Amino acid sequence: FLELPKRGSKASKGALHPAKPRYRWFRELLDVTMYGRTAAQRRLFAFNSGEDLKRTLQTGGNSKHHADARYNFGVTTDNALKRTANEWGDLVWIANDFKQTWEFAARTLEEEILSYSNQIQDATGTISTDEASSDDFLAKLRSKSEGWMCSRFRHSLYPSGGVCTEHTDYGFATLQMTNSPGLQAFIDGRWQQVDTPDDCFLLFAGDMLELLTNGAVPALLHRVNLDAPPPPHPQRRSGNRSSLQIMRQCNIFFLQPDRTSSVAPLPGLLRDDGTDHEAVVYGDWHLRKSTLAFHRY
Repeated sequence: FLELPKRGSKASKGALHPAKPRYRWFRELLDVTMYGRTAAQRRLFAFNSGEDLKRTLQTGGNSKHHADARYNFGVTTDNALKRTANEWGDLVWIANDFKQTWEFAARTLEEEILSYSNQIQDATGTISTDEASSDDFLAKLRSKSEGWMCSRFRHSLYPSGGVCTEHTDYGFATLQMTNSPGLQAFIDGRWQQVDTPDDCFLLFAGDMLELLTNGAVPALLHRVNLDAPPPPHPQRRSGNRSSLQIMRQCNIFFLQPDRTSSVAPLPGLLRDDGTDHEAVVYGDWHLRKSTLAFHRY
């Protein structure tokens, strides 16, 4: 857990930190979106409730698709960083919050990964061969050319009985803030409740950090499970407000490398016993897992 600085405090001025979630604004946006987005809004952000994240733990698409019970707003790096304030209009706060969190996450992880890599190199006496490929993730990090352009922002809203099935996140790290309990993580061989303290965010490892460290830092297997059974499709009332009762909201930032970045285990962590993680091109990895999640496989 990392603590968010108080608004207006000395720590909040000039220092990088994630944007605080705007739960009320997203709740109001959900009511509007349930009736459909404008063409402009469709270009700016995604809205879905069709993911089955448990499927992403599998190597094939043989299992039946069962959508998780939650509603997701999603924003890509391209839309947040390259669309103008005029294009975003009165939703420009979404792009601004994305930029703030993206900058914090990228700078923080870059420093941590480079420091860790140097420690491993010094301890093992291995020499990095990252100059072999211009798309090598570590080489890009050292040359400051990694753009983190596959990063994603998501805001999830859970109805009563909402569920997000167990999974690991695709990228290097995830920053998560929430307004209610429900997150569980598989730690020390059992599922444990993870309650984030007020004014704090949770930072945890994804698939690419596990790959880079050859398993030394495992991706966190996690899920969300609220107690009551999920309701049927929400009824729409007159006006612009649905009868949907939202029990939990979660603000999530996925730090993910460029699509072309090739991620491989650090040389000093290789075991050469047949159990080493295989290198992947991130875009291929992301496509494989998202295809399973959205039942395109």
